[in-house]
Amino acid sequence: MSSSVTQITNRQSHDAVVDASATTPTIIYVSNSALPICQTFTPQYEALAAKHGGAAKFTQMEITSDTSDMFKFGPNQLPVLVLLSRGPWSRTLMSPSVEVLEKGVEEMLAREGK
Repeated sequence: MSSSVTQITNRQSHDAVVDASATTPTIIYVSNSALPICQTFTPQYEALAAKHGGAAKFTQMEITSDTSDMFKFGPNQLPVLVLLSRGPWSRTLMSPSVEVLEKGVEEMLAREGK
């Protein structure tokens, strides 16, 4: 995983990321590295994180026994991307499309004035 992507590995790191989203636009990428779709999408996500990493925080939460209880979707619905920003704005994207994610990130950053 790219150094521009922060790993969420347990409840504590998850809660810290969610809390920080009150001040920093944040993207949470929920994945399962055993799935071919996630194997294909992860490098694209890392490239987008490198491109926008200064304006937003990019994170990844791999579904494991330590993280699965923090997520309400099933493995067959992955990858899921959650975009969090200040105020009432958030988006959940259930698409392994970097184009869809980039549009969502651009919308989020525009709301933030970045």
